[in-house]
Amino acid sequence: MPTWSEIQLWKAATLSSYVDTVSSKKQTIDQQIATLQARRTSFQGEGQTADALRNAMSTAHKELSNLAEELRHVHIAITQATSRVQQVESLVANALSSASARHCTISDSGTVTCTFGHDFSVRHKLESEVQSMVRNAIRAAEQVDNDFRALLTNVGTARTAPAYRARGTHALSKAEEAAFPKMTPQQRADYWSQQSDEQKKFLCDNYPDLIGNADGVEAWARDRANRRRLPKLKQAAETEKAKLERDIANAGDNTALKADLEERLTKVKARLDAYKKIEETVIGWGPIDPNVKDGTQVGFSSTYGKQRPGYLSLLTLQEENGRVLAAVAQGDVDHAKNVATVVPGIGTTVEGGLQNEIKRGANLRSAAAAEGNIDTKDVAVVSWLGYEAPPAPSKDLGEDLKIVTMDLAEKGSDKLAGFLTGVNASRMYGAGDANMTLLGHSYGSVVSGRATTKIADGVVDNEILFGSPGMGTYDPSEIHVPEGRRFVSGVPKGDWVQGASDDRGAYYLGLGILAPPLIPAVIGAGSAAELYGVGQLGMDPMNHDSTFIPISSDATGSYAYADGLFDAGSKTVLRNHSVYMDPGTGTLRDMGRIVAGGNPKP
Repeated sequence: MPTWSEIQLWKAATLSSYVDTVSSKKQTIDQQIATLQARRTSFQGEGQTADALRNAMSTAHKELSNLAEELRHVHIAITQATSRVQQVESLVANALSSASARHCTISDSGTVTCTFGHDFSVRHKLESEVQSMVRNAIRAAEQVDNDFRALLTNVGTARTAPAYRARGTHALSKAEEAAFPKMTPQQRADYWSQQSDEQKKFLCDNYPDLIGNADGVEAWARDRANRRRLPKLKQAAETEKAKLERDIANAGDNTALKADLEERLTKVKARLDAYKKIEETVIGWGPIDPNVKDGTQVGFSSTYGKQRPGYLSLLTLQEENGRVLAAVAQGDVDHAKNVATVVPGIGTTVEGGLQNEIKRGANLRSAAAAEGNIDTKDVAVVSWLGYEAPPAPSKDLGEDLKIVTMDLAEKGSDKLAGFLTGVNASRMYGAGDANMTLLGHSYGSVVSGRATTKIADGVVDNEILFGSPGMGTYDPSEIHVPEGRRFVSGVPKGDWVQGASDDRGAYYLGLGILAPPLIPAVIGAGSAAELYGVGQLGMDPMNHDSTFIPISSDATGSYAYADGLFDAGSKTVLRNHSVYMDPGTGTLRDMGRIVAGGNPKP
């Protein structure tokens, strides 16, 4: 296990120099393999001597191919370790900086001692804060060390030896087809990286249901597979709709049956609308070309007959509880230097909110390019509607409880953690690590915060929660995003959702749901709150103890911002709850700076 004194000496730059060395060696061997293959193909000699020479060339070709594959795995291992060592360096620097600010010292063994003040409780609190940061750094270093060792141990074994496999295509065996969905995102990314380009396309085209939602598979491949799945899913919904309409017509006077059929029909129509919205919004712009790796390609719209910079890709396409879930990306997730994932909140559906979320994603992408002074191709933004968001308030007890409990956030965070881990893993086995930012709005901030307790260190580099009722946990040490890169924004008025988790009664009454006598006004302290877990959405990220750093809360530049209608601090309306990502706002500009890898404006 690495010690505190040891990890202070870790330098990502040292490892990085080996990446270039290994890459250069592999290129040389690849050239030798190509030359040898050309000579084998063109050799026309006959007789025993010629046969012996052919055999010798075949043996040399096989050995060089195996060596090249081993170097590929070494390159992957070092590349992964380099980015994660950078994370460790950041954690160490943060701990040292915090120790200095708190008048604390850290021994070589990692023990923290503070000399500030005479009050024991104050010193203990300061020591605990720094000690937690030291532990996080050591824990992250230990994970890096273990993973790096495991990857290097595999080099030269039967696991890596058969590489440089034939570049043809082949169907999956039943065992392979059964094993693929059970892989972790990291295992799946490893497996995927070993397939030829031809085999990857073959799998997308022939096993789209297997590939479309597979975390760890490259974005272009998921998009290709999901574009093939969409027509079939849409047709199935149309067929079901027609059948239900016939059944309703034949239900006669059976009121109960007719009500059940009509409820099912409503859900099917919503699914069909969602598929049509995806078709209209995403599919019309054409698929990603995996051969264009710098983000400069344009998308051609068969619907509108024109081109535009970039493209949209469909990274998730699922049905859950009768609803369609999707994730749509703008930009090149596989190669962009900066990748952001935005998680929306209450009431967001594919059929009703996809286009608006894509618009917000475009705002963020433009802001990152402008504030970071970088090319737009260096930024990709994913609008992640991949979970069942709670419905808008309806005064229905069962439905409204979804808004103020962790149930949907818990389920959604599992899926979000898998998605983020998969993107990170596919980049590690592909173009290399990206600066990844997770942004959560409203109930989506609860999902996002909870997801960061379920990922490994190094997956997400920055987190931004805004308009947040709670951060999904009450223990900041559970969050696997570096301290110093956790940010929060909350407009000063017109957004009572911000921090509402800690005020359960206000949360209910502000939503305008479950009015007495269904739920008493004192629900925050009552048994119903304990029974249902009402309002227990995690600590308010605006709270100082949350470890989240406040960024701009100035959204007055939004065309929709409402000012002067209520007193400062009022939480009686929602008018400003959704203005954070509007053009012209300080909130969006700060988000853009962070997504681009920088810091919010002081």
